[in-house]
Amino acid sequence: MVANEYNEGGRAVPESLTNDEVFQMNRMFSLLLVSLLFISSIADAALIRGGGNGNESSSDAQTFYRIADDQVDALGVKTNFTWTDSETLVSGNIPLFAVPTFCYIDITFQPPGFVNDPCYYQFFQNELLQFEGYMAMFFPSATQMDLVWTLTGAGFSQSFVGSNLDRTALLDTLMPALDAGEYQISLMVKFYAGAGYQFYRDPSAHNNDLNCGELIAGDDTSFSCSNNWEASDFLTFHSYSERVLILAGNKPLDIPTPSTAVLLLLGGGLLRRCLRKQ
Repeated sequence: MVANEYNEGGRAVPESLTNDEVFQMNRMFSLLLVSLLFISSIADAALIRGGGNGNESSSDAQTFYRIADDQVDALGVKTNFTWTDSETLVSGNIPLFAVPTFCYIDITFQPPGFVNDPCYYQFFQNELLQFEGYMAMFFPSATQMDLVWTLTGAGFSQSFVGSNLDRTALLDTLMPALDAGEYQISLMVKFYAGAGYQFYRDPSAHNNDLNCGELIAGDDTSFSCSNNWEASDFLTFHSYSERVLILAGNKPLDIPTPSTAVLLLLGGGLLRRCLRKQ
């Protein structure tokens, strides 16, 4: 630090800030801004986070494949087949969520006494409807995917076409004319295998369901075994219904939340303290 200079009136002229001091001030305000935006986003979030809904899983599982037709013979799917996509669904696990995955907890190996505390959505009547889900079963090579959200309750029912970002399912749409009250939101996803492909389901990870015989009738040398799996042109998955609470009236505007107000006061205090030291 250097001694202060004085102007003609005898007043001390504040010294200029050093590069290190400028860096520290910029860092302080960057952290303040990030914290402010983060806490404000939580306060404005439409999803009210709970402790989680409990579900139980087991060791059994089924696997779904998207397989080309040339990997299938007269007896079924060849044992040395290749696939474009595969997903395994453990028994008891959820294939599709209408909320983020942190809203569910696997309680198979947890001590007894778990109490469900589900997440739910909450909106005022003037807000956009914004939902986020997750596709635990996802087939990126499918030629087409239908992603449909359905809102029901209080004599109301309407479906909306959603979008996705990889496995994340999204909906961002205008609020329909809804009365205040409780509703349910659910999600349906349908994958299409496309021309030259089909979906196959291996029903159990622990059992081989083989179909053996002659590929050419009467030709012993054509004896072979293939997987006897169920085939389908499409796969459909459904989520559980989740609670949606519509609050009467419009969302208050331009009113800082308590967290935002506290951050602003702290930021102002830190700035004044920093300036006093110069």
